Amino acid sequence: MERRRSRGVLPTANRVLLAAGALGIVAMMAHICVNAGLRAFAGSPLTGTNEIVTYWYMPLVALFGFVAAQHDGGHTEARVAFDRLPRANRVELHVAGLALTGLLCAGFAWFGLLEALRNFDLRLTGGVTEVTMWPVTFAVPAAYAVLALQTVTEAALAVRRARDGDPRPDRTPDRTGERGRADAAQ
Repeated sequence: MERRRSRGVLPTANRVLLAAGALGIVAMMAHICVNAGLRAFAGSPLTGTNEIVTYWYMPLVALFGFVAAQHDGGHTEARVAFDRLPRANRVELHVAGLALTGLLCAGFAWFGLLEALRNFDLRLTGGVTEVTMWPVTFAVPAAYAVLALQTVTEAALAVRRARDGDPRPDRTPDRTGERGRADAAQ
């Protein structure tokens, strides 16, 4: 099945965050390799590599990876009891879970923004080498805001699919193992 390239704020935000996460992985690998090479062959490693990896690369890779996993349905699911429920209850439980997840993500985004603004005011640094880390704290509200939008959008689509009589409104796997998903939301 060919997947259409969708347009809109949510798919665009997902692509931007996914690209930033991928760029972070490449930059982290290059930084670590250069540091290891300089340490081994020149006896002079790059100053602050551990702090930069810890405070910059890893948060970006992890946070943007969460967004990509939610967008692609890549989170682990334990559906043992869920699949045994009647269809109507599965839809209700699925929508309730997504709404709760969206609310929690919105809360993380809000409090993350407050913390990032506080870090900006303090010009927060970390580690012995005084590596500036306040800018990367803005990744928390950005990633969680996109996660909140993704989960709320998915909940709304599940309700719409249930109303339309779709046999898989909660994205349960079909016979081919493919996940049901509306292209309009992605």
